[in-house]
Amino acid sequence: MLVAPKEGMILSVYLGVSDTAVSAVLVDDDKKVPLPIFYVSHVLLDAESRYPMLEKLALSFLMAARKLHPYFQAHTIQVVTDQPLLKILHTPEVSGRLLKRSIELGEFDIKYIPRTAIKAQALADFVAEISTSELPTAKQQNAPWSLYVDGASGSQARGAGILLTSPLGATLHQAVIFQFKVTNN
Repeated sequence: MLVAPKEGMILSVYLGVSDTAVSAVLVDDDKKVPLPIFYVSHVLLDAESRYPMLEKLALSFLMAARKLHPYFQAHTIQVVTDQPLLKILHTPEVSGRLLKRSIELGEFDIKYIPRTAIKAQALADFVAEISTSELPTAKQQNAPWSLYVDGASGSQARGAGILLTSPLGATLHQAVIFQFKVTNN
């Protein structure tokens, strides 16, 4: 169950990284049981999947900051991680890509704290694991859909039925009743 944050709360962000996806979970850690506020994930593109693990972690955090911008502006955010993310983002010798991310994150009130227990980290890891790495192939995108239409009319009602079948076999059914006179053309 997701909860809404209260004004002035310090929110925690847990980051998850896998070979094919990154994820983040925004959590209210004030209670005994951490309550999730929002989940975000991103399937890595071909070039992104070749980033070093720490750059993927920074990408995960930046992606969360972009998607959850209103939360990041209104609250102090604490990043809970066992990785040296603070050092990576605030070292003068960082690469151009990391420098841009560091500057973009500079507008927020962010604290970095070491992870001492798993707690909500399991949520971020789970979201990263279940994010699909399969993007539709060109063959799947160009495969034809099938559309079947059936119409009927009588003295009381007029209508049509539509059946749409995807290349993967999923079907969508829709029936409509016309509120006007129809012809047989």
